[in-house]
Amino acid sequence: MSSPQPMLLPSIPNLVSTSVELIAPWEFRGPVPEAVWGAKAKKARTAWMQNPETQHSAYSGWEGLNPSLRLSDAPDGNPPYALRALVGDYESSVGPEELAAGLRRIGQTFAPMWQETSLSGYAHFVWPLQKPILVPNRAFAVALLEFVLKEMKLQNFAVGLDLPAFTSPERYYTNSCEWQKVSDNVLPHDLVAGWVMKVAEKFTFKGQGAVKIPLDVVWSEIQRKFPGVDWPGDFVVGSQGPSFFVSGSNSPKSAVVKEEGIYTFSQHATKPWWSWKDLLGAAFVSNYESRALGAAVEGIFHDGQSYWRCTGRGIWRPYTKEDTASHLKLAKGLSSQAARGEGSEVERALEHIRTWNDVVGAAPFVFRPAGALEAGHRDRVLNTFTRRVISPADGPVKWGPGGQFPFISEYIGGLLDPVEQLDFLLAWMKRFYEGALNLSLEGGQNVFLVGPVGTGKTLFSTVLLARLVAGHAPAENYLLGKTDFNSQLFEHALWTVDDTSANDDAPTHRKFSSIVKRMAANTTFEFHAKFRVPTQVHWRGRVVITLNSDEESIRLLPDLDISILDKLMIFRASNRRMPFGSNKEVEAQIDRELPYFARYLLDYEVPERCKGTSRFGVAPYHEASLVRVAQLTSGLNSFLEILEDWRAAYFAEHSEPWVGTAHQFLVELHRDAAKSTVLRGLNIQRVMMQLSALRRKGYPLSADDSASEGMRLWTIFPPATKPAKSSPANSPKYSK
Repeated sequence: MSSPQPMLLPSIPNLVSTSVELIAPWEFRGPVPEAVWGAKAKKARTAWMQNPETQHSAYSGWEGLNPSLRLSDAPDGNPPYALRALVGDYESSVGPEELAAGLRRIGQTFAPMWQETSLSGYAHFVWPLQKPILVPNRAFAVALLEFVLKEMKLQNFAVGLDLPAFTSPERYYTNSCEWQKVSDNVLPHDLVAGWVMKVAEKFTFKGQGAVKIPLDVVWSEIQRKFPGVDWPGDFVVGSQGPSFFVSGSNSPKSAVVKEEGIYTFSQHATKPWWSWKDLLGAAFVSNYESRALGAAVEGIFHDGQSYWRCTGRGIWRPYTKEDTASHLKLAKGLSSQAARGEGSEVERALEHIRTWNDVVGAAPFVFRPAGALEAGHRDRVLNTFTRRVISPADGPVKWGPGGQFPFISEYIGGLLDPVEQLDFLLAWMKRFYEGALNLSLEGGQNVFLVGPVGTGKTLFSTVLLARLVAGHAPAENYLLGKTDFNSQLFEHALWTVDDTSANDDAPTHRKFSSIVKRMAANTTFEFHAKFRVPTQVHWRGRVVITLNSDEESIRLLPDLDISILDKLMIFRASNRRMPFGSNKEVEAQIDRELPYFARYLLDYEVPERCKGTSRFGVAPYHEASLVRVAQLTSGLNSFLEILEDWRAAYFAEHSEPWVGTAHQFLVELHRDAAKSTVLRGLNIQRVMMQLSALRRKGYPLSADDSASEGMRLWTIFPPATKPAKSSPANSPKYSK
């Protein structure tokens, strides 16, 4: 199998270093002292590579349990964990003729990718794996290497294979920087997985069972091994033909094909039954068996509770052990029959899945590659998200009535007022769609779209944008704190809240503001679906909230303190009303034009003023009039009115700043009995939060945390007085 990008291998800078990094050894270029070259320079090489000051490369095909540390066979050392490549050290020089002869002996299937001329002048060969393969401990690693050694016949490849080095995972090979490419081969993952299964069976089972080989595969191998053989009719079970494998047999129909081999009636035969192993060789059958067993368990995972696999409709589902056993038997062709004292193929496959295809949980990771994902140090999770965004049309495309998406151009082009918002919206949509298309979705701001009824706000969020990014989930109940159940939301990258009136309850609005902020700032959330293993899920989606511009609806705009502004886009919709047709007609028109609009977004050049930091990619936009409305209707503004009323009355009688704790200020407010109803629900913690928020916005007050006993003193200044740091000693309001 070809591999344009061979796997990186662990490397240490010298033979006493414990620090490991992944490199491509064949691309490494470092100065090599002349004194270390040659078969007689071993002592000089050892001294050079054991010098802690040496900065060179010694590579290995094995990665340790701690990937950043050197491998060690000590009881408390770093054991081998992942095999990335096989490395063979041959105590002989291998020229072109010897290499060609070696390839004939082991077969092109096992041709190495790289040959290195070692510092001794001999040969190192490297066989990269298609994917890393994991092992449970060092003993298993050694057993796997011994198994592979025989399967690939590596001792026959060239003279002088260093067996102790090959079967020692802790061995590092000093890089000579003299490499040449032999082939594009990598060892296929299904083949290596089958080898691992066989080794695992020897640790825990007796016997290995058999695999039925498809007869078309058998016939292709027969034609390769027995050139010129002619079989009358199709090579199928029950068909008859010549005993081509028996010397001296001339009968055209002396053999009958069976599932496991050929039965011959030829008098020249030394035995009547010839298995596929007898006919085609142990290596062919063994390789096919390994591939079949490895392929059978590929894509099936176990989370400690259920077996997961992808259905024919591209959806990941959990299955019981019995369901999975049936699938392995009927769909994968494994046998459920076991010889005495041996496990069946199905049983061995289930054990392999539990041991090697384990995951800590299954959850949707929106617009990340489906299947197993690394979720932490040596932990894997199963990504069950398989939705894909709409594919873009081929370019180029044109915006406007003469372009390929005239309806969407007119609709999006007139959706916002002022029009300066359009570039920010397009830049935001481009980042969202492009990341989803490439299965590398990164974070972005959440969006509020506010405007009159009937201007197409809901059409934007729940139809156009939703169909662009493979659907949406209504999130009103969760974001407004009406429910904590959220697992179904993480099946989508787009959450929507549609024209919902705000709850007048202040705690609900505070919780809403907090959740909207958290959904943009955080990436990790608890995912706990019913009857499923709980797990952490990474979510980098978007929340789009459409609001009518009436006084009641607009209350849902969150409290716009400094810490939330960079996480929001606040757009104002125009008063324009397009002559929309029926919902069916509009949606059909959008569906026709959406691939072209997707292409436009991919090709769209984001203006400099719209470019943001790497965190969100796009600069935040907040329409000025809506920000003012949000500030006027916020809980902070209500507190500000109370504070300003008190401030006017207090400084009418006092000229010095007021200094005290939040508790003392709350008492001060309650001195006016007429305000008791207004102040209901205001507590010390709330006063502290509101004073802190006002200080961040530049209100004339300050805080001093240096007071004794850990109390914070607040200083509120008279009108037109510049803030100055307050001193507890000068405060008439403060006493112990």
